[in-house]
Amino acid sequence: MDQNKLAESQMRVQEAAVKQQNREIIRRESEELRYLRQEEIQERRKGQVEMLAINSNGLPIVYTENVYAGKKERVCSNIYFPHITEVRRLENESDFVYVFQGITGQLEKRIVLNPAQCGCGSYVIRALGSIGGQIYASKAKLQKQYAVFLITYLISECMSIVKVPDYRGWYLDEEKNIFFFEGESWKELEKCVIK
Repeated sequence: MDQNKLAESQMRVQEAAVKQQNREIIRRESEELRYLRQEEIQERRKGQVEMLAINSNGLPIVYTENVYAGKKERVCSNIYFPHITEVRRLENESDFVYVFQGITGQLEKRIVLNPAQCGCGSYVIRALGSIGGQIYASKAKLQKQYAVFLITYLISECMSIVKVPDYRGWYLDEEKNIFFFEGESWKELEKCVIK
């Protein structure tokens, strides 16, 4: 009888050891699977990119590219049909400003932007705010990011470059043609630049 009890006892110890070993194997496999899932999620997030475009209604939208759940567009501003014109100084073409135009509150409005400040989110938000423009985002950091996205997008899409003289009056253009300039001069534009 002692032998039977001893054999049963050894068998229970072996069963317990096997169960413990199996639990350890399952735990390691589940940890490895969890790690692989986390790594996959991180890689997917690295591939996600915020993009900006102008929708068919003329509103700037932001969407995330390479999203597993699908693309969802979010309106990011209240400025309809925004566009930028690059204005260069006729006497020195390395001097230039960006004239931003768009519709807010059913009126076409414009601001003159300093190109050196266009990469600063707070500058762009302040400038757009001066004409009633807003950038929509859940956080201030995203708001600044979307503001810079908008200006960068519009600059990259800019199809209009205008050259203006320092003052109104008679001028020679690049082809040595004489013309009378009566539009907004460079000196007038410089005074309008948002600081």
